[in-house]
Amino acid sequence: RNVTGVQTCALPICSGLAGAVKLMALSEATRTGPDALLRIPYAADGKLGTVDRMVLSGHPIPSGLVFTSDGAKLYAALHHTNEIIAVDPAAKTVTARWKSELAPFSLALSAGGERLYVSNRGHDSIAVFAIGATGDLSLLQHVGCGGHWPRFFLLMEDRNAMLVANERSGGIACLPLERDGRLRPAVGATPVPGVVFLTE
Repeated sequence: RNVTGVQTCALPICSGLAGAVKLMALSEATRTGPDALLRIPYAADGKLGTVDRMVLSGHPIPSGLVFTSDGAKLYAALHHTNEIIAVDPAAKTVTARWKSELAPFSLALSAGGERLYVSNRGHDSIAVFAIGATGDLSLLQHVGCGGHWPRFFLLMEDRNAMLVANERSGGIACLPLERDGRLRPAVGATPVPGVVFLTE
């Protein structure tokens, strides 16, 4: 089995706090399925707890993953089934599903938890969802990614911008970020052949 997903391969996934214990989630994809989500608690001293596997039926290929700030909910992008799912990590159950555009890959939450951002590789777009009081998603917009095959993006709210790594067109595009969390069209791109990851 291979552990996949751009965020899980490159660095530990964004973790959510659950009391004194933090949680880490990794995506696990196989050649033909079934795939899974791995839930790993870890303490403040870095000690890892027992790995729990949550099997996902079929072969959806979970990719981008992000916890809410309290660790009570995990959003996951399913690359092959073109969905975003919400997961209760404690109960290891899928609690909701939403359709996305083709091949969703990376996810990020706004600092306040009101917006969810999704890169759609097959649609060459970034989706912006509003998050309701119960965690439900409502689509606000799709905006072009400023290139082709947006594999990863970096949300920089303090700089009112998002940087998008467009792998196949080989560039990093800059999308201005509005105060309400919406994005404006790309204002430029920096050539970086084969770019797949960004970090500050």
